[in-house]
Amino acid sequence: MFERVRNIDARIASTGRVWFWLGQLGLVVLGVHLAADQLDDLAYRALGALPWSPSDPAPAAAWAAVGLELLVVLKAASALMLTPMVPPLTRARWWRARSVDAFVLPVFWGVAALAGAWSLAMGLEDLLSPLQAQAARPLAIAAALLVTWRLGWTGWRRVVGAMEPGGSALRGIVWAPLLLAVTVSCAIHGLPIWGWLS
Repeated sequence: MFERVRNIDARIASTGRVWFWLGQLGLVVLGVHLAADQLDDLAYRALGALPWSPSDPAPAAAWAAVGLELLVVLKAASALMLTPMVPPLTRARWWRARSVDAFVLPVFWGVAALAGAWSLAMGLEDLLSPLQAQAARPLAIAAALLVTWRLGWTGWRRVVGAMEPGGSALRGIVWAPLLLAVTVSCAIHGLPIWGWLS
């Protein structure tokens, strides 16, 4: 039985170059979308506080959030595209590549991927609850852990391992404020830790 599962997993993994990046990016996009929902509210309040605010700031706030979400998704996609499936990942190599990007991007990717996996788990739990209420939460958490391992970890590894040593220490400084704002929003609104800590 386990041998058959291993064989199926190996066959799926062999096709990974074609589609695996899409799952890795999709998981982060799901986490970023949670953050963008909150950024929509922040933009609404910020626009409402301006002296030349439009009479109804909701559309402008929504478009601002969509624009920010697209920018972050483009940055995430550019960090993942054209990277090796399993790049070498060592602390020494990462340290040689140190820059603003080398510190901000791994944190952003990790938090956004975890938020995406948790969002997936909540959706799966809602889907399974009418069918089997007792098993819905354990199955959803198991799925989130599997997705985190197969897509979140491998995506994080690709992004961090593909960072090239050398270059300016300020590389990524322009993206840092946006990525950090989305990271904080993902951590606050997309992870269950705050409920567990209260």
